[in-house]
Amino acid sequence: MYLMEEARTIDSPLHQLRRCLNAPSCDLTSESDISTEVQDQLRRSLTENEVLFFAGLDTDHETPVLEAASSRAFAGFAVGDAVGMLKKLDPEAPREALSDNIHSMVHSEALVGHLAKRSQKAL
Repeated sequence: MYLMEEARTIDSPLHQLRRCLNAPSCDLTSESDISTEVQDQLRRSLTENEVLFFAGLDTDHETPVLEAASSRAFAGFAVGDAVGMLKKLDPEAPREALSDNIHSMVHSEALVGHLAKRSQKAL
């Protein structure tokens, strides 16, 4: 039974995504279509959430409390959204695997490199 679970985990879309995110250079063409599609979805989601949570900030005036609240809200929502996407890919994924994948994602230049520095820092 353990070997079957291990085999399922090794070939799962989550494992493929994590393998790409942990690579020094994430060559999307060498990964599966699922991994590429999920990465594109995650990038779009992060961008949309960034706009949603930071659009109301006035860049001309320092508002550290509002910016801190927006950063926390952005990070929480973005991570929750990402967890939801990953659970759709593999509903039986253990909590630890999801946590590891999210950790890899927020440190992946391929997924968060296009975001503003404050968004990257929030994640």
